[in-house]
Amino acid sequence: MGNAANRRERRRHERREAILEAAATVFGQKGAHAATMDEVAEAADVSKGTVYLYFPSKDELFLALAHRPLDAVLARFEELTGDDVDGLTLLQRLVDAHQETTHAHAAQMRVAFASMCAGFDPAPEWSSLRDYGERIQRLRRAYLDAIHRGIEDGSIRPDIDPDEVGAALWAGMFGASFIRMNADRFQLRVGDGPPPYALDRIHEAVSKLLFRAIAARIPEVA
Repeated sequence: MGNAANRRERRRHERREAILEAAATVFGQKGAHAATMDEVAEAADVSKGTVYLYFPSKDELFLALAHRPLDAVLARFEELTGDDVDGLTLLQRLVDAHQETTHAHAAQMRVAFASMCAGFDPAPEWSSLRDYGERIQRLRRAYLDAIHRGIEDGSIRPDIDPDEVGAALWAGMFGASFIRMNADRFQLRVGDGPPPYALDRIHEAVSKLLFRAIAARIPEVA
């Protein structure tokens, strides 16, 4: 009985993941507003009713899609926050993990960026929206905890404002992620001349500048 229940749960998980993968592709090609649930169902090779069984609306499907990169980032953060390192080193590791994990989920991130710019406006009472906000707060707390650790252990300057640095870090990494995952498209707009910096490594320039600004000692950054 237990094995049968486990198999059903595994099939449910696999089907849900297949729908999310299909949605990332369809939303990415058509745009979240133009894409239909019929197109997602066809791409996932399931009925539209099955899609609605897992996701009651297209907006709910979009939010579930947006959760995936955040969940992956938070899982990596949990692995790192127990490391016995100084705060600056931990902050660097968190930034690197954040960048690499979101880049691995570039298709979902593009959908999230595009829908946000297009005015996606979910109902505030949705539990999935509250869940998304809670994930963002957990991510923010991980950064702030590393900053406070660094101030206490002397690896980060004591005169900085942790909230201000955390906000700058989030904004800088958000923009760097967007440019990095769309480097080819940005290059087309730049033209034939070389860009001012390798766009697929723009996150390195942003993080290097930030860490040099907040470090108690000038860090060795490759």
